[in-house]
Amino acid sequence: MIESKVYNELKDLGWYTEQSPFFRDSKSGKMRELDVKGRKYFQKEPYSCDVDILVECKSLKNYHIVANNPSPNNGFFDFIWTGNYTYNKLNKLDELLFKYNFNTEEIIYIKEKLENYCVLDSGYRWLDYKLNPFKIPVYNAYRETNVNTTKDIDNSVIWKCVLSLQSAILAHEELLLENIEYIILEHTNQDISKLKTVEKIIESLIDRSNHIYFIHPVIVVESKLWEFTKNNDLKELKYFRFNIQRFFENSLWVDIVNFEHIEEYLKKSNEYTSFHKERKFKNL
Repeated sequence: MIESKVYNELKDLGWYTEQSPFFRDSKSGKMRELDVKGRKYFQKEPYSCDVDILVECKSLKNYHIVANNPSPNNGFFDFIWTGNYTYNKLNKLDELLFKYNFNTEEIIYIKEKLENYCVLDSGYRWLDYKLNPFKIPVYNAYRETNVNTTKDIDNSVIWKCVLSLQSAILAHEELLLENIEYIILEHTNQDISKLKTVEKIIESLIDRSNHIYFIHPVIVVESKLWEFTKNNDLKELKYFRFNIQRFFENSLWVDIVNFEHIEEYLKKSNEYTSFHKERKFKNL
């Protein structure tokens, strides 16, 4: 099975690995299954991070994946962080605070204090520890095809995997929001003044902001991968990064890997361990 091979490769590389873990789809509320998840946890007080590799596996033996429109953009990690809620516009942190009867003035104060901690003159507090995905060829488009047909986007197996991985990424954010809600609920239930409650919440949110989740989504297939070159030729690929461009929003990406090259591909994840080792992090 493809899943077992991916699971064993990640495990051999030192990842804490789960096969067929479930997560709750935030849109439907239903439980969904992910094929494989690998996790590494790095810590250097007070900062810590999770690096999570999320993998969907499909056969697609009778199809070819053809990539085109190369991109110079290697992509950035979709990272999940409490500091993302410091923006002035209304967001999910505001919604949670409103839910527990904090007024606008109190919410602005909480977010300002959180922002003062998370954002420094030079940028985000943990900018020096910001991880970037390892480099592989990047393309802005693909086609899923066999000799007779090319699948449209709604019927594409690859695209369905992309949507599933997006749901799994959102589940990580939902977990963070559940933790934030627990913080708010814990302090509002204490027999202390509203002012002290606000300060306690700020203290706990700052502590939570010292942790970041970096998410690396992957699709593994048995089908052959190709680049459609400028010379209208086909060049075989081992793996590539599909850069998903979106109107008015940041782009997303997902790596697509041929099963025969999964060992070589996953060894590139050693760069994440090296990155943290060079900065004197503990791998726990």
